[in-house]
Amino acid sequence: MTAIYPLSLLQRNDEDVLLQFSSGGQPFVLDEQMTVEFYIKPSQDVADDDSRTMKLTSIAGEIEIVDRTIGTCIAHVPATATAVAGMFWYHADAVGAGGRPRKTAARGPLIVTAT
Repeated sequence: MTAIYPLSLLQRNDEDVLLQFSSGGQPFVLDEQMTVEFYIKPSQDVADDDSRTMKLTSIAGEIEIVDRTIGTCIAHVPATATAVAGMFWYHADAVGAGGRPRKTAARGPLIVTAT
């Protein structure tokens, strides 16, 4: 199970979030078929495909895969995602062709702090 990592971002700011995929304490290699997704949701129990969920992807260029061999990425979170201060939920997944395998790098509460 992926550990829970709280994340704090500033309201109305473009933010970069470093993502590190690992498995068994070792870097998780992102093969060329894998894409990366970063979800921001009102709460943990809201579905990923809910209209209130924001989804960023490496396909759309919102997530930069820095080094596939060590599973390092940067999610570029736009200011529109942090427009409202409060508590949210996030998770970041690497997804293989056809949806498998799916590996979660991080998940947890997302606190957007008023500036």
